[in-house]
Amino acid sequence: MNEAEIDALIESILRDNPELAALMDRGAQALTDAGLRTQDLLDELPAARNEVFIEAYGVEFQDELERLRQSLQQPIQAEDWPL
Repeated sequence: MNEAEIDALIESILRDNPELAALMDRGAQALTDAGLRTQDLLDELPAARNEVFIEAYGVEFQDELERLRQSLQQPIQAEDWPL
């Protein structure tokens, strides 16, 4: 789905649900009143995602996933391949 299709879908949803449109407008105004920009929120997403992940799964699981991710990024040596 490209950006224009996403925009059209959002417009369709908002046209069919005026309460949602009003809620989004109030939310946008609250952010503007607080002096926040879209980029401010986007910049906070990685930290927020990390907090939610740790709360749900624990720091030990997060550490294990990081170890696995790093091991997958290391090149495989020829001697490691089964013959």
